[in-house]
Amino acid sequence: TEKIMSKEQTREYLLNRIVDRLTEFYIADTGKTIEDALYRVYNSKIYDALTQPDSYLVSQSPSYLYYLMMAE
Repeated sequence: TEKIMSKEQTREYLLNRIVDRLTEFYIADTGKTIEDALYRVYNSKIYDALTQPDSYLVSQSPSYLYYLMMAE
């Protein structure tokens, strides 16, 4: 049988996927290490906003979120 993810599981999956992509974009743009990239992502205002309950940002494209993060 097919198991359907809960709303919270779906949100967690999307958040993890966004973090992955933001990290990849940052490394590609800056040549920094994965540690530096993760530090930048996890300490951004965008990440804070993404982790708020019912944040609409999890439905936005990672490239748009990256643009917002880099504009901070």
